[in-house]
Amino acid sequence: MEGLVSSGINTVRVFSITNHQSRFLPSSTLHLRNNSLCGFGIGVEKKNKQCSVVAASVGGSKVGHFENTLPSKEVLELWRNGDAVCFDVDSTVCLDEGIDELAEFCGAGKAVAEWTARAMGGSVPFEEALAARLSLFNPSLSQLQNFLEQKPPRLSPGIEELVQKLKANGIVVYLISGGFRQMINFF
Repeated sequence: MEGLVSSGINTVRVFSITNHQSRFLPSSTLHLRNNSLCGFGIGVEKKNKQCSVVAASVGGSKVGHFENTLPSKEVLELWRNGDAVCFDVDSTVCLDEGIDELAEFCGAGKAVAEWTARAMGGSVPFEEALAARLSLFNPSLSQLQNFLEQKPPRLSPGIEELVQKLKANGIVVYLISGGFRQMINFF
């Protein structure tokens, strides 16, 4: 979580999607922000409470170490004014890529990890890479459950404390993933 300390903020355009229902954002309107350079962000407009929509995405730091590193004013402002925070699960909240770990557990780790690297590099669309990875080992629900019992997800250092502080300050925390729902339900 130290990487969030010196992250950069990239402004993005806001596009509204009307009549969009999400079970993750009850009583809210979902806005997607399209940014061809940095992906997209999600904003929330609450029906019963005014809140500002932050049209920004946070990019990774170029700093190689974090000792005595203070957050930029932009990053502090973003954290202070947010009503909600969305975290990616794999390799952010958790130390590992869930599908890679499950594949290793099922005996297909190396081949699946290669596809993951290609997908993360942007050379293969997410859906195509996911289908290819799953076809390499075809995990069953019982294999997934056994995996989670024997090798529960390893949380990134500091994430539990960060989430506790956010919740104590009334900030809603969402987990976002392209991975297996059962791995997220673990939390």
